[in-house]
This record gives sequence, structure tokens and C-alpha cells, in this order.
Amino acid sequence: MESSTGFSSVGFVPPWNPTQSSSFPFNSPTDPLGLTPESLRQLPSSPVLPLLATQAIANSTTPVSRPGINGQSLTQSAAANALITASGVSLAASDLLLNPVKINFQPNSAPVPTGYSKDIGQAYSDSRGYGWVTQASLSSSTHTPIDLTPNTRDRNRAGIDQRLDTLIHMQFLSTVTNPTAVKTAAAWEYTVPNGQYSVTVSVGDQAPYDSQNLIRVEGVTAISAFQSSTTQEYKQATVVANVTDGRLTIDAIGGTNTKLNYVEFQSVVEGGDTTIPTASLSAANITAAGGSTHDFTVTYSDNSSINVSSIDAGDVQVSAPGGGLQAVTLVSVNNSSNGTPRTATYRIAAPGGSWDTADNGSYSVAVLNNQVSDTAANFVSAASLGSFTVAVPSSSISGEIEVENRDGVPFSDRLVFNRIGSVTSPPTNGVHNLATLRVKNTGSGPLQISGLSVTGPWELANTTTLPTAIASGSFLDLPVRFVATNGDLKSGTLTIQSNDSDEPNTVVQLAGFWQSVSEGGQEPSLDELKQVFGYTTQITSPGQALNRQGLVQAVGEEELSAYWQRADASKPVTVRQLTAYHTQGNTATVSWHVKNSNTTNGIVTHAGIDGQSILPRKNGSTTAPAEGTFNPTSTFGFKVDGEWKIMNKVFHLHPEGGDK
Repeated sequence: MESSTGFSSVGFVPPWNPTQSSSFPFNSPTDPLGLTPESLRQLPSSPVLPLLATQAIANSTTPVSRPGINGQSLTQSAAANALITASGVSLAASDLLLNPVKINFQPNSAPVPTGYSKDIGQAYSDSRGYGWVTQASLSSSTHTPIDLTPNTRDRNRAGIDQRLDTLIHMQFLSTVTNPTAVKTAAAWEYTVPNGQYSVTVSVGDQAPYDSQNLIRVEGVTAISAFQSSTTQEYKQATVVANVTDGRLTIDAIGGTNTKLNYVEFQSVVEGGDTTIPTASLSAANITAAGGSTHDFTVTYSDNSSINVSSIDAGDVQVSAPGGGLQAVTLVSVNNSSNGTPRTATYRIAAPGGSWDTADNGSYSVAVLNNQVSDTAANFVSAASLGSFTVAVPSSSISGEIEVENRDGVPFSDRLVFNRIGSVTSPPTNGVHNLATLRVKNTGSGPLQISGLSVTGPWELANTTTLPTAIASGSFLDLPVRFVATNGDLKSGTLTIQSNDSDEPNTVVQLAGFWQSVSEGGQEPSLDELKQVFGYTTQITSPGQALNRQGLVQAVGEEELSAYWQRADASKPVTVRQLTAYHTQGNTATVSWHVKNSNTTNGIVTHAGIDGQSILPRKNGSTTAPAEGTFNPTSTFGFKVDGEWKIMNKVFHLHPEGGDK
């Protein structure tokens, strides 16, 4: 609009004290309410407005600071659609539009979200026009101010909206021992003209999820006993409330440890926008097995603007074919600011963990009443939005099982272990009593694991709830522990029952060796170690003794060679130490040397603590195996600790215990 004096914009700022004179001082540009030129001319010709302080600005869209134009104050005429005057400026009330008050509850030092003013928990005062009062005093005509500044928090969590990352405790649990906590329950009030207001509130916090957040606005319940969880930590809601005492009051009566994040409110203008926003569904069908979730979108449209803060996980519900509701989570909204249209992406989880034929059928999507609103507090009406279909063909549902021994040796379907009855005398011993089997699904559909059975002295180290599903391309790790208490050689099995069509029962071999004490002649023999690992190598031929009494002669299938060459010059030579049975606490190093050279190069040294163990660990590591690689360019030989594999060197063999 354009006045006769050339002033072209109006600012509209709170708070207003109805007990004061009708002459209103101007607020600064930082006050929460204001008008912009693009918001003008949007009210009906005769609105009923609670008129607050106004100011006119010459040829500018930036409000000026108090006390006003040329030090003047504005005065309000008694007529609802009368002109407001200031220093000769004439502005029609029909041209005014109320913008939202946006308050963020936070510590004084915390960053203030863009477009918001901060409330740091100060007690209510008439001069400021807002603040905190005791909850108990709301039942009386005089509300008692209370300072809640110690109850503000800024969690400083990465990736969290600053409005949600900050909060104020309206209540505290009785068990709280924080000496600075104000445990008196409190309510928040803001001075406004009487009338109807659209109010949006947000509650919630990070773990521990120990609150029952309840918010009432002028006695109208906006949020009822909301408890945060890992899937939804925060909740927002919008209600229309009627102010009759000059103060907008927000309380948490009936809640427990309620934590308020932010509030937005604006006047509801009689005769204003009453158009109901609409919602439309876009959801693809599921036609293949696999995958653990499904996303769909709902687009909310309005003649003016959708209130984005009203969109959350509680907007829609999804009904499964056999009855019951699927839990819905909100993934994202395509634009975080108010406007139209706004598209929300929601997600549901597959009922059985991954989509398969058991989930086939039609899933109905409905929008719920009083959930999503526009900025004039008109809510989308409850309605069925449509459906999507799950139609997984039976031919695509089968998973394909594959097992992997995470130790790498001896085989993918064989785990090996050892255990010592006393691992502290002699000195502390390391043992290989825990191994992990990785169950992989290489099929196109989910792999359903229905049974895990163990025989022999072993147990599953972790509890796995059955049945369980492994999605296509994923895996499940099963740690297995050796728990023998006697006996030398032990054997058992782990059987995995699944929906693999050609391998419904996958059997994994378990083998171990138990010795009562470290050393003391209790170590396994070479032949016993061969049995643990499941190797079929013939150690000695019939009638042969392993110890040849110094005679250089191969026994069994022994390959008696002083030197070696790489079979593939493009690949390194890898050495993995399978056992270490010697003086416990001592390390041992495997080295290599060029032919005819006494210069050795270390490959790997095992940890001394594993001196009486199979699959010892690398020295200096608690997890890495004793393994190393080297790249010789010519013929080479090995040296194990002090023993050379060269004919003119001393050569030691210990058939029953000792170095191997």
C-alpha cells in the first residue's frame, strides 16, 4: 500500500500489555513479529485484529528502532477497521498481517536459530512481557514468577537442528541430584491481546528417554505423554487456543520431566484463511525380495503455506494386509521452511526383517486428523490416500548361504581352538578359545536363519534371536567359544538351518585341544595338531618313526627341501604360523634368507603370551594373526627362530612336544 505521505511498509511487534495505555512504544527490528510488503493486502476487508504496536517506514522494508518515527508513538482508534496514525501517516488496519512469534528455549550463550528469539528461562515480568511462572500458581489469579535459567540445555549434537538441540526443563524427575536444577514445575507465559492463536510446540531430547512430555496451550492438550525413542526423539504439534486473560499460557500439567524445545504462534484472524490443505500419496510397489525398508512420499498442498513444523512421523498410518499397523518414521521433508507444496518422505520396515512372499498383499496409507496444518492452523482432514502392493514372486525369495572362517585357516567350514585348564600358572597364557564364523547371503532374496545347534564342548558366545533374516549381500557373525574342561582332542559341530533351497542344513566342523596346564609335557603332538586342523597329510608312513636320529630322510609325505622358489613371481610369499608350542612367554621369529647367505630377514614374530597356543597372534597385537609376507627375487630358505632348514646347519625335530 502507499500512504499520502509516501510511507510504504508496516512493522508489527510484540509484546502488548492490555493494561497499558493504547499508545504503544515501538520495538526494535529484533522483535519476533514483523510485516513485509509481500504479506500486505492478504486480509479480508473487515478483519477482527488484536492490533499491536505498529510503525511506518519511508520507502524501506526495514523496521526502525524504538521509540518510533521522530520519537512518536502510535495510537489505536476504537474502530476495528479504523486508520492508525503516526506523525501524519495513515495506515488501514485491513492492510495488516500478523507474522509468527518464534521463540527458542536455550542457554544464553547458545547460538540462536535463524528467525527466532531466545528465551533463556527468565522469570516473567510485565516490562519484558514474557517469561516463566510456577505451575502451581496458574490456579490463582496471581501467577508467581520463577527463574528457570539453570534448566536450559544445549546438547551440541552434530547434525541436529539447533531448535531441537536446545531445550528447557519445565519439570524435573524427583531423583535428579543436580544442585542447580530448579525442580519447581513451571509454565511459560507471553503477553498478547485476547483472541485466538495458532500455536506450534516442540518437545523431546536425546537419551536417556526418561520423559513423558505433555504440553497444554491455554488448557488445550497439544502433545500428550510423548516419550522419545531411538526412532523418534522429538515431536511437534499445532493447536488453536483462545486467550482471554491477556497472556498466552503453556504448561506441562500431567507430564513428567517435560522438555520444551521451541514455540511458534500467531493470531488466527476472523474471516481469514479457512482453506483445508490437501495430501496426496506416491508409493511404488515392491516386486522383488530383499531390502529391509520401503519409502513412500506424501505431498501436502495449500492455497497459502504448509506449516512444516507440523509434519512428523505421526501424520500417517500404514495398515498391513493381515491387519495391524506398520510403524512409520519420517525420513525427510523436501524443504525445511513453510511454503507449498511440501513433500514428506516416510519409511516402514519389512514385517519379517526383509521383504518376502510372507509380506505379499496390499498396504493402505491414510493421513490422520489434526496432524499436518497450514500456517493458518487449518489441518489436513483424515482420509485414505491410497495403497501400494507387495508382490514378491516365490522364485526370487531364496537366500544362498555361504560360510567364512574369520581366522582364515584351516577351512571355511572348520573352526579350530585350544584351551588350557590353568592359564595363570605358569605365567599368564594366551589361548585361541574363541573363533568367529561369518554367515553370508549371496542370494537375491533374504536368507532366513531358523536354527543354530551346537554339539560338543562349544557354545555360541552371543545370543541370536531366532528366526532372523540376513538381507541379500549382508552377513551375520557368529562367535563360537571352546569350553572344554578335560580331555585332549575334542570335536563337535555347528549346524545352521536356513531357507537355502539346496543347503537347508549347513554343518560347520569344530575341533579343539584341551591341556590341563601350560607345558609340563601336556602339549599336543604333531599328529594331534594335524587332527585338530583337519589336514590329511601323512606325517609318517607305516612302521616309520618321526625322529630319524639324525638321518636326513623324509618321513611320510614330508617335502625335504632346503630351498624354495616362488611359483608365481607376481605374488608375494605369505607365511602364517599355525601353532606355537615352546617355552611359554618367549617369542619366536620366522625369517627368510637368500640361498647361500647367512643374512636373515624377519617375516613375522608371534606374541610371547601365545607360546602355548594354536593360531598365535602377532607380537604387539591382541587381534592380528602371526602372519607376514615377503617378495624374494631368487631362491630362498627359511629359518625358524634358531633353527635353519639347511643341510649343513644343525636341524632339530621334536616329535612329542617342544618346537615344531
